[in-house]
Amino acid sequence: MGDSSKSSPFNFSNFKDFKVISSSEITPLQTPDNNLLGISPAQLASFSPSTLDAAANAIGNPAASRDAAPNESMFMDIDQTVAVPHDRVKSAEQRPLFGRSKSQMVERRDIEEVMDLIRQRPGTVSEAGLARLAKANQLDFFADDFDWGKRLTLGGKIGIIDVDLQLPSNKVSEVICTLTSSTTGPQRQSVLYENLQAPTLDLFAKNVERFARLDRLSPGPEKLAAGELDNFQIIENLYLTALKRIYEHESKSITSPECEGHGCPVIDNEGVLGLSIWYWSTQHRIQDSQLPKKKWRVIVEIDSGRSGSGWGVLQNNDYIASDVTNSNGEINWQDPDYSNLEDQPNGFVLVLDPPVLIPYYDAAILDPNGEAQIETLPTLEGTDSVTLNSERCIYDRSGEPIKYSFSLSSSRMPEMRRIERVYISHPRQIFSVFEILRQVIRSRTLLDSVFHRRFQSSPIKGTAPSLSTFLHSSKPAKQPNSMSFRVEAPYGKLPRISLLLPTIDKSVADCKLSCFVFEIGRNGVVKMISSSVNEESNYSGKQELEAGLVNVVDIAEDLGIIGHWLREQIQ
Repeated sequence: MGDSSKSSPFNFSNFKDFKVISSSEITPLQTPDNNLLGISPAQLASFSPSTLDAAANAIGNPAASRDAAPNESMFMDIDQTVAVPHDRVKSAEQRPLFGRSKSQMVERRDIEEVMDLIRQRPGTVSEAGLARLAKANQLDFFADDFDWGKRLTLGGKIGIIDVDLQLPSNKVSEVICTLTSSTTGPQRQSVLYENLQAPTLDLFAKNVERFARLDRLSPGPEKLAAGELDNFQIIENLYLTALKRIYEHESKSITSPECEGHGCPVIDNEGVLGLSIWYWSTQHRIQDSQLPKKKWRVIVEIDSGRSGSGWGVLQNNDYIASDVTNSNGEINWQDPDYSNLEDQPNGFVLVLDPPVLIPYYDAAILDPNGEAQIETLPTLEGTDSVTLNSERCIYDRSGEPIKYSFSLSSSRMPEMRRIERVYISHPRQIFSVFEILRQVIRSRTLLDSVFHRRFQSSPIKGTAPSLSTFLHSSKPAKQPNSMSFRVEAPYGKLPRISLLLPTIDKSVADCKLSCFVFEIGRNGVVKMISSSVNEESNYSGKQELEAGLVNVVDIAEDLGIIGHWLREQIQ
């Protein structure tokens, strides 16, 4: 949430008559009195690329523009290929800002793109902003006047959101959310109220969009009167009768059900209206609130546009039986009544927050229609001929810094797809989706730990040495030690990380290499593949060291700390 006291980098106060010109027009920029001198150079610079700097200077000082010798580089086209001859250059007073030249057309297009982006923002908390939001989501909008301000109503087919707006401050004092066919708890209204305490409508707009979609796709009054459930009830039933019960059951036997099982379901939580499932957190096995942690979740929604293959939402079935697990210890999911799902246009969608980059062969499972675009993972471009390098300090248990240099000598990584939405035909598929997501996120987290993350240098005082001591210190470091990594994820195989560490063989006082190879399996499970110490594969304590390494990878999720721990064990 932003600070309303901070001014925007864009000053729109002088642009109330600003006209966005289409590419088919060649008229000048419309300003108050149609006078270019009414725009300051600073305002021009905030909307235009650097090639307009010369024009901005000329507008601010026309006399200097006429007297000074023209600089040919000022009049280069955007692509820097053709220079405009001096004899064709006119002063800013004679030449329209948006003329017929190629570079000016490109400049105008760039301004149009900026304005299009601005139009997509929902705006500030105000009557006009809420009215635009209602119109964009096909909701009815009403405004009732009171002594203290206005009550603004966004109404749908079965749901209504009332917002009490104090005037002239535009401060929201209360939000009431009412559903005609189901109850709504205070937490839902609290989420919407907190959204509207921000100066802009960004967070509130996302929840209104989600609210409007559930409302629009719900059955009509006749079907609801006949006993069918609206989409708000379906989402709430999925939470209460299935996901919450599974989480409570897994909490009795799994160390971290949030990151190992079916996730931690919450409803109307963390600024999101509806059902969210938290399924991963970095370093989730460490109970240290001082460590920066990142969390991932999916938001369970109902959407339309697909049919067949059991796609649809359950209306008449319980999701799981009275016993959460069957005799084999598996979740006792109930088979749906497929006659209920025939040709149903609506179904469950998992919205990934944040989106995740997935290898294309796994993305084909989550995105069978190939809607996501293929992209390259920027941090894994190292090959046999190109090496990625970085440096970082690792701190031992006493807080002493040890500088390491890291290199990614080879990587065989597949093309990736950015997955934002996953369509499922039954909630039983949620765990299978999480297995893929956790595998990819843990692999990426390990590599980012030494090639992307930035660490603070301030020490943590007053605590016993812990993992946080490894990450923070202000003491100077000595000469760097080195580690090298190889990463492979060929088609159809698990991501594999090889760590090569120069070590000392004390028996012969010689420097040799130690190598450790492990895989990241489904659900983020770590498995050792092979290891050698001082170039010997059959060494004393092999089984204990490999088991310890798996545990350290699972806890730390940091290749730097993992390598430092191995170096200590070997030496």
